[in-house]
This record gives sequence, structure tokens and C-alpha cells, in this order.
Amino acid sequence: QAWTEALAAQREFDTRCEQIGRAALGFCETHGLVAVVVLGRPYTIYNRVLNSNVPALLREQGAMAIPLDCYPVPSEVPVFDDMYWGYGQRILRAAHHVRRTPGVYGIYTSNYSCGPDSFTLHFCGHIMEGKPFAVIETDGHSGDAGTKTRVEAYLHCVREDVTRRKEAEDAVRASEER
Repeated sequence: QAWTEALAAQREFDTRCEQIGRAALGFCETHGLVAVVVLGRPYTIYNRVLNSNVPALLREQGAMAIPLDCYPVPSEVPVFDDMYWGYGQRILRAAHHVRRTPGVYGIYTSNYSCGPDSFTLHFCGHIMEGKPFAVIETDGHSGDAGTKTRVEAYLHCVREDVTRRKEAEDAVRASEER
């Protein structure tokens, strides 16, 4: 009985998180903001010290951070069975979907010496190949200055990518109109 109720509560929570993510993605599209999915483990992405304030830094630079738990990943996105850790699978599935979703980008927050991340980061980088992607790895003792510079550089690459993709779409549309 308790397990059934707990499972229902967790599913309700997950559904609400995805609703928040969908609303955030819609807001980004409506207002021309860059949507950046913050990939990583919950103990990192929700801790301002361990994530080096990446969500706040993204916000300051005009992008919207969307936590992994709130990013809706369709059920047809493949499961990476070779990834031992369940949360690692979740990260890779989200990265796979981000890579294939126009206007959505990803940034990975990790901590030095996180054993599972040493594997997940490698695969995540491979999955994200061809789309701007950054890894912010901290030890919780560094200041925001270096992280801010990295986030700024990352968002510069993202905005360049957005511009290139829009120009390519415009060129295709123009050639179809001829």
C-alpha cells in the first residue's frame, strides 16, 4: 500500500516537473530566449555551490536554465542500456533529445572526482557532437568568475549556432519560393 502511494506521488511529481519544463520551453520560444537544459545529477544541479551558479549565470546572460528533471523527454527516445546507472541513462536520453531539438541546448554541471560522471560525460559529449555543448566541472571551492567566462563563451557559441541555423532555414525557404 505505502509503495503504491509513493509511486503515485512520484509519478505526479514527475508529471508536474515536465509541465514546468514545457511551460519554460514555450516561454523561451515566445520570447526569443535560448533554452538551456542543465544536465547533471540532482545533488549538483540544484546546489548553488556545486553547480557554480550556472543557472543564475545563464539567466544573467539572457538564457533560461531548465533542469534535467523538468525537461520532457518523449518515451520513444532510446534508453542507453549499456549505461549502468539509471540517472546516467536519464542524462544521456535528455542529451539525445536536446541534440535533435532545434532551439534547445545543453550544459553539463559536474563535480571533480564524481565516478559515474567520468563515464557519463564522455558519452554525453559524443551524443551532443555537432551542437554547442559545455561541461562545467567544479570542486565547490572556485569563484564564479571563471564559470561566468565559460558560460559567456558557451552562450556565444549557442547564439552563433542559432544564427547559422536560421540563415540556413531562410536560404532553403528562399530557394523553395523560386
